[in-house]
Amino acid sequence: MTTISHESHAFSGVWASVPTPLKADLNIDLIRLNSHIRTLFAKGVHGVLLFGEMGEGSLFDVDEKVTALAYLIAQGIPANAIMLSASCTNMNDSLKLIQQALQHEIHGVTVMPPSYEQEISEQGLIDYVDQLIGRVNQANWRLYLLLNAQKISMPDAVIEDLLRKHPNHIVGMIDEGANPTHTLDLLKSFGDKVDISSTHEMNHKLLKSRGVVSPLANLLPRVIIGMSTSASQTQAHSVPGLKVKQGDERVQELVTLLGKYPSTLAMKFILSIIYRDADWARSRPPLGELPLASREYFNKAMKTFNLNTSEE
Repeated sequence: MTTISHESHAFSGVWASVPTPLKADLNIDLIRLNSHIRTLFAKGVHGVLLFGEMGEGSLFDVDEKVTALAYLIAQGIPANAIMLSASCTNMNDSLKLIQQALQHEIHGVTVMPPSYEQEISEQGLIDYVDQLIGRVNQANWRLYLLLNAQKISMPDAVIEDLLRKHPNHIVGMIDEGANPTHTLDLLKSFGDKVDISSTHEMNHKLLKSRGVVSPLANLLPRVIIGMSTSASQTQAHSVPGLKVKQGDERVQELVTLLGKYPSTLAMKFILSIIYRDADWARSRPPLGELPLASREYFNKAMKTFNLNTSEE
């Protein structure tokens, strides 16, 4: 069997990990989701990751995710510009989600084995991905291993085994950890086999990846795109309309502004400010919404940050 080249099949450009807007009844607001994605595409974002950590993926069931996916594609969002997180709490749900998502011919799926109350062995991790790929039983679909050591550790030996056995399906790894050393170690160990990317924007210029997944692209899409492009070209990138600030400075300012607040709640509240739409701040329990003091903080902080949505 011929091995798929990750250079021609892995994603490229900036892909935003998008939050999931909700209606008053706490169901997914498909109209707002579609509008937000279209806004990002209009600003140059190349694709989106649905129902990842930023998208509260664990709070929605398989049917909700598939319904949202089908709606977006029916509304004209290109299927090949969509990745879907299939990191469910059990294998059957992940399997069902992947099989139904692949019917829409999306770009690919991200997977992290579910955590468990007891320690999971290396062989257990291998068995999970082996079983998932085997039971999907389709050719030419793309799987990205989602890595987050705080949730579940995937040792190099596990990754090596999986890449050896599944070169036609595993085309990349997305590191959710903030430690740049870990991401660079992944690049050194496996960068010749699969694409390595990070969800932490300040690590993008270190990796010089063809493709990056960015939560902050929801707020600073043009800045993130500029940083990504300049990283691959080893050049500095200044922010349009801001004569002094460089892209990484604006990103660091935003990271500092977000501080230790819950990232999804903070992101949604800031989007509610940008869109002047209070409904964007809504999240499902147990997340709920930011408390009043936090909302007051972000209202003041965003005025100081002075986001230029027409330029950034």
